[in-house]
Amino acid sequence: MLCPVTLNRLVAQGSIRYIASLEVMDSQGNISHICCHGESCVDNILLYTCEGENPCEGFDLTNIDVVNQTVESANCTNACDTILTFSGDFDFCVPSTATFSNTGTITIPGGGGTSGPADPYPSVINVAGLDGTITKVTATLNGFSHTFPLDVDVMLVAPDGTTNTLLMSDPDSGSGVTNLTLTFDDAAVNPVPCGGILTSGTYQPTDCAGFVDTFPAPAPVPNAVVALSNFNGLNPNGTWSLFVVDNAGIDAGSISNGWSITITTTC
Repeated sequence: MLCPVTLNRLVAQGSIRYIASLEVMDSQGNISHICCHGESCVDNILLYTCEGENPCEGFDLTNIDVVNQTVESANCTNACDTILTFSGDFDFCVPSTATFSNTGTITIPGGGGTSGPADPYPSVINVAGLDGTITKVTATLNGFSHTFPLDVDVMLVAPDGTTNTLLMSDPDSGSGVTNLTLTFDDAAVNPVPCGGILTSGTYQPTDCAGFVDTFPAPAPVPNAVVALSNFNGLNPNGTWSLFVVDNAGIDAGSISNGWSITITTTC
């Protein structure tokens, strides 16, 4: 098998028949070759060669010759006419980073009142086409405004409907904010300000102490661990949900340009 491009992983799904030439040496240093054959149910590669890449990252090299090459008599008996034949489907898994967005406005709260769930509740983003499992997630609110942000709780929920983290809960000291861009990243230097003034920037997900975080159904119970790393190891594909709640009266706001999520995966 030739791989002219670098692949991170190649999985042979199902059963393959193989014939392999193995070099053996006796105690006197005499070298000979034997031919073994059989059928193997595999989830990894038995053999590879690469054009311009040696070795191919993520592949295991064993002492088996190249696919469909004619067998030399020195390596095998004449009965061995090919070394290895693959059949079935092949799955190429490519690590990647991708961003998905929902630009629809989120009204905080919904229904024309001054407290309760936002509209929509939840706001969703459908993620599809990513290989592997999650190694990093970041999320961004685009155009966050509120006359009293201390009222607002925001939670991100994975497609499994259970795994979640608070992005922010009861931020700021109470001053009104307008059209902020807020990115949440575990690697950020600072948490969301709980006693200072909220401004546009990148923050660690933060649950400000001293307040009860209540999200009506269909939201799950907030995870006690506040970190986007809660999502690591999950399948990234499916419907991601953003639940936003205004937990007090009088004030209101919106996320005028919706939100986005950036996901990094590995195989």
